[in-house]
Amino acid sequence: MRLVTRQEGQALLLLVAAMAAVVVGVVFLGGVAQGIGKGGREQRAADLGALAGARSMHGSYTRLFEAPTFAGQTNPRHLEVGAYKDGGRAVALGVARANGARNVEVEFPDGETFAPVRIRVTVRDPATSDAGGHHDEAAIKAEAEAELAPPAQIGLPLGGGDGEYQGPFAYRQGKPMR
Repeated sequence: MRLVTRQEGQALLLLVAAMAAVVVGVVFLGGVAQGIGKGGREQRAADLGALAGARSMHGSYTRLFEAPTFAGQTNPRHLEVGAYKDGGRAVALGVARANGARNVEVEFPDGETFAPVRIRVTVRDPATSDAGGHHDEAAIKAEAEAELAPPAQIGLPLGGGDGEYQGPFAYRQGKPMR
């Protein structure tokens, strides 16, 4: 009986082990990439929702300053703060959900003021991965806040039709001041 000391089979074993390690690495990195991509989608949904909500609020902002009644009748142009926020919330939710978000919250950080100008959209959707035969789920939180710039026509009337200040001046260092 002869003892065989050849090493040809050992190289094949190393090659199979290296390939198995590469496959496990690819599956793991694929799961990580899927989670990163999911976070990007959620952030985009939050961003677009906040921007759309702020745009809706901007469009109806001047209506907050309309008188509730005009000539003894209800003024249809007047908008209450609650309805103003409801309109911004509805648009923000609709746009965020249209962009794939499911668990969406809308808040108004300055909501206690007479005319809120900030809207915050938070998306908390789970990211799932089936990497390596395991079903894993992790929460992804994406948040976006938008602030509208009130329209220029909101302001105090300055007197004349040309926008010039018509009131009295005080003079300081020889220059007129309002």
